[in-house]
Amino acid sequence: DGWESRGTRRMIGIESVIFRANQIKALLPIDEIESSMHPALIERVLYDFLKTGGESQLLITTHYDYLLDLVNDLMFDVKFDDEKRLFEYLSMLKSNLENSIISRGHVMAMQRAFSYIDENSYQKDIVGGISYVDFISDLVSNFENKKKEIIANLYRVQDKVFSKENLTVGYTGSREDYKTIIPYLDETIMSLKDSISNPKEVFKENALNEAFTAPIDVNYVSRVGKFSGKFNTGVSVLQNAMSMDYLWMEVRVHGGAYGCMMNIDPSGLIGFTSYRDPNIKSTNDVYQNADQFVLSFNPSDEELLKFKIGTIGGIDTVLHNKAKASIARSNYLRGLSEEERCKNRKELLSIKNEDFKEFASWFKEAMSSYNITVIGNTNKINENKDMFKTIRPLKK
Repeated sequence: DGWESRGTRRMIGIESVIFRANQIKALLPIDEIESSMHPALIERVLYDFLKTGGESQLLITTHYDYLLDLVNDLMFDVKFDDEKRLFEYLSMLKSNLENSIISRGHVMAMQRAFSYIDENSYQKDIVGGISYVDFISDLVSNFENKKKEIIANLYRVQDKVFSKENLTVGYTGSREDYKTIIPYLDETIMSLKDSISNPKEVFKENALNEAFTAPIDVNYVSRVGKFSGKFNTGVSVLQNAMSMDYLWMEVRVHGGAYGCMMNIDPSGLIGFTSYRDPNIKSTNDVYQNADQFVLSFNPSDEELLKFKIGTIGGIDTVLHNKAKASIARSNYLRGLSEEERCKNRKELLSIKNEDFKEFASWFKEAMSSYNITVIGNTNKINENKDMFKTIRPLKK
């Protein structure tokens, strides 16, 4: 084995650990990736990763500035004309998506349920939910008839996405390195096309209680709704208490599910979803009666303080730089300023028992005008078919 150069051996080693990182969706750090490797090999390794990395992440340190050119290559030089390779990729994507629905059934069910009453969730379902899986499945099934159209559409999407209007750049690092990156960013911006107008689809709410059957022994049960009250960040204290004292006891301990989660969004959305749940109707009943728990919720001063501490602890976690950057990007895109975050914190800490009674009306309103989505066992869904407007197989 002495015939291979150090660079070749290093490349094979890096390719191997990257392959494994892709399999387990891991974060892989590599220090000074250019050590013993020709620049062309570095670019090849990273280019392959960027095309196939999926949910895995690669963190590298390097003195090789030209790696930033890979971003431009991926945006502008990707070719979609290889029909055989395109079909293989779509087939692999279809398989991965169908498998991920089962492992993330609780998330997918809630997202789907929200998509009928919330425009943002509707868009998420189109680009990463059950609607997206249906879309990719249709492309694979009808690839021969649609391949020319698919290729043409990919080029059109490439032009629309990579435009100046759509560019948002986030940077996390030292000021010195930032000065190095600026010329590359300027070059990238100049390479982008001007904005391309695209007609916006009009969103219409359309509650549709639906179930998706699958060859599994468990269920993922989600119920969501909207409320009209003025949002108060202090509701996150109630959310912490409900997760432990209500949902955990009723759905997990008494019901036998592996878990149950809830989401309360400032836009006026409330959602529940269960994980690996043997039940459907009894879990839905727990969601429906959530307002009764809120009405009876009357913790002592000591208990309320513990709930507040637990809630703040979940917000003020220790974060590495990547997580800080992700939160900063999210706050920027949401338009959430530092002043507003301080206001929300004060609101949370000043919450009192009498405030919880107002929150009960939120839950009653949301669970009265509700939407249900269940992904689960075929027999169990058919036993509760009266709950749904539509029932269909998960995989088309």
